[in-house]
Amino acid sequence: MNPHGLWLGLNSSSGGLALEVGNCGYCCSLYVLLLINIYCLFAGRTYPWGNKFQANRTNLWQGEFPGQDTAEDGYHGVSPVKAFPPQNSYGLYDMLGNVWEWTATRFPGAQTMYVLRGASWIDTADGSANHRARVTTRMGNTPDSASDNLGFRCVAGPDHVTEHKTEL
Repeated sequence: MNPHGLWLGLNSSSGGLALEVGNCGYCCSLYVLLLINIYCLFAGRTYPWGNKFQANRTNLWQGEFPGQDTAEDGYHGVSPVKAFPPQNSYGLYDMLGNVWEWTATRFPGAQTMYVLRGASWIDTADGSANHRARVTTRMGNTPDSASDNLGFRCVAGPDHVTEHKTEL
């Protein structure tokens, strides 16, 4: 985490989230585009890499839940980005497991919720605990939710990045 601060807020003009990271008097603004079903890239697949589960490709719970995660994948809890090889031929990392990814897609229901995709480190390949980790796995959550198994993927093009010096 940057010692100078991290701010995340809604940007109504772009429909996305604005992420600003302050660093040494400079501020970089990114317009974060949350996933809107990028998982269509994996149509017809059970996992991003194919239809057979491979334990060395993702961070999921191993062992008896909730008693003990045996961490056979090398991690108890969240793993760092790129801890596992890319999960497909597009070179995308962590599309399944590790943390649920927020999307901009509304989840049906009376309460305001958004779709989370991809399962997390507390889910299993066989569904014996929590959710069954598949590319089709999804659930809803309220926008004010926070946990160590929730995250989002930033996407930005060069025209969305600006730098400016902040006043001290």
